[in-house]
Amino acid sequence: MSSSSSCTNSRGNIRELFSFHCAAVTLMDYDEERTARFIRVGEFAVNLLVQATQHYSILMCACVLGELQWPLAKNAPVIRIGLRAFVFAVPGLLYGLQFPPSCSAHVMDTLERVFLKFGHYEDTSHVSGGYPSQDHEPQFWQRMRLIIEPLAHSALSKLGHVPGRSPWTAAHDVEHSGLVRALRVSATTKMISRDIISGSVKAIHINIHEAKTPTTCKSEEHEIVDNNIGDDRTIYASMNVFTDLVDAMEIAWMVASSDDHHSSDQHLLLKKKKSDDNGHLVFVDDDDDQKEGLISAWKWNKQGIIAFMKELKSAEEVEEKRLE
Repeated sequence: MSSSSSCTNSRGNIRELFSFHCAAVTLMDYDEERTARFIRVGEFAVNLLVQATQHYSILMCACVLGELQWPLAKNAPVIRIGLRAFVFAVPGLLYGLQFPPSCSAHVMDTLERVFLKFGHYEDTSHVSGGYPSQDHEPQFWQRMRLIIEPLAHSALSKLGHVPGRSPWTAAHDVEHSGLVRALRVSATTKMISRDIISGSVKAIHINIHEAKTPTTCKSEEHEIVDNNIGDDRTIYASMNVFTDLVDAMEIAWMVASSDDHHSSDQHLLLKKKKSDDNGHLVFVDDDDDQKEGLISAWKWNKQGIIAFMKELKSAEEVEEKRLE
């Protein structure tokens, strides 16, 4: 495991909060067979990206395994289901992250502190009676799917997300819908990382809210070492920062690939998307009496989504080639 390191330029900076030389990620798809797709094995890292302005700092966290990336956010569940196994629930996706038996408890404790600080973390590894499979056994994710999915879906629902397969996935993507969405999430995560580092995220692109999230199952709060992340006011990235762009991309593909027969269904889906509330984080009014435990969170406004959609299309094409 490497120590915390950072790279800074005049606009933004990136800091490595955690790394370990070997881990594997599996995608639990929502196809008819409930396929567990092995995606990558390699070095795993968690990076913190910060763009400072005169009045505040916006930040995001990214999990990185080889060429694959996905976001870590305070309104997205991270569930520990074994000594060395974690589930990441992103709307429309379930990732399984697994470390080898040689990975020490100390390393896992360090990673846990990162997840507590920057994600919505829950530890179920010590549930009464234990799990039917050890996290180093073959076919672990297939064996555990019936237990993992209800836990993840319950956590997503409590955070305001709609669990399960993305409703925006085009009909021709059904067989590999999870993999396609994972590629889009990865491309989006990389693109936003680059834009934060370059200072391309402007105030005109985002809305900032005071927000609160449901209490995690950890009673005490843990801080990570070297937590100086910028100005006094820190603005955390909502999971919407990533999924709103991915959903917009999927809606565009759905509309482009469908015929007039499905136009009424498209209209209903688009209407639902436009009427979605802020539910991924529970936003509060300025005159709310209960301010304790609130965080500041940012997400795209309409202008931001439009501005970054063209860039995302190019990033997605590059991502597909890298992960072929």
